[in-house]
Amino acid sequence: MIKDVELDTFFAKIDSSGITGRNLEIFMPLFLIAKIIGEDVLSYTIKTASTIVSERKHEEEMESKDVLLYDFVSKLESILNYYSIKQLTVDFRNYINSSEEWLNDKWFGRALKRLNLIIEKKRKSSGIEVILNVSKAKDKIKMFRTGEPDANQK
Repeated sequence: MIKDVELDTFFAKIDSSGITGRNLEIFMPLFLIAKIIGEDVLSYTIKTASTIVSERKHEEEMESKDVLLYDFVSKLESILNYYSIKQLTVDFRNYINSSEEWLNDKWFGRALKRLNLIIEKKRKSSGIEVILNVSKAKDKIKMFRTGEPDANQK
């Protein structure tokens, strides 16, 4: 059996690792087993889990198409120009170096609408054109890029 004082230090170690939510639920049984084996195993397990969680968070950030879309739009000029959805889709595909079929004009337009990045929209014979909210994209991308230097500040 584990004593109350040991439990307090056990939970304090886990808390200081910064692992929370679903990740904590996943790793908790492993932490309990490591605690039974020994303190050194517990410390190593927490350190390893923390590394895995931070790497996964970074990976998810890089793979999230919405985050990439915010990043893409934030790098456009802030002037109120109409952009063709077709051209933006091509540019975005090049930006993320993707040729996936699902990434088409329809998905791109819906993503812009879902993320509320469209200020104004008009239909033309050549397709839909939009004015983008670049400043909103710049604000949103800051939330995802915490701790990373801003490319404009270098």
